[in-house]
Amino acid sequence: MKNCLKGVSLPPQSPHLTARSLRNHVNVSYTLPWWSQSAIQVKIDILDINGRLVANLCNAKQTAGYYSVPWQMRNSNGSRTVAGVYMICLQADKNHKITRVNIVK
Repeated sequence: MKNCLKGVSLPPQSPHLTARSLRNHVNVSYTLPWWSQSAIQVKIDILDINGRLVANLCNAKQTAGYYSVPWQMRNSNGSRTVAGVYMICLQADKNHKITRVNIVK
């Protein structure tokens, strides 16, 4: 995967972003890795297929470096998400990348 944002990239060989389906077992989590070339504001949201916010995984100013954040397949209230299509929206300043994830039970 090529650089998806100016100054922020996802690791090119990351299986987490090339996967299209995940089996949602009892203790499954999904880890989203990324790296930044410089200090930048990063926001990561999980949206449902209708564009509604399911969870916010990150919203912080970060220095250059490698980061990752787990998603425990839970919404903002702590309830487990249902099977379906979700969008992981990575925003860095004014740039963004959206990755689709299918949760299969």
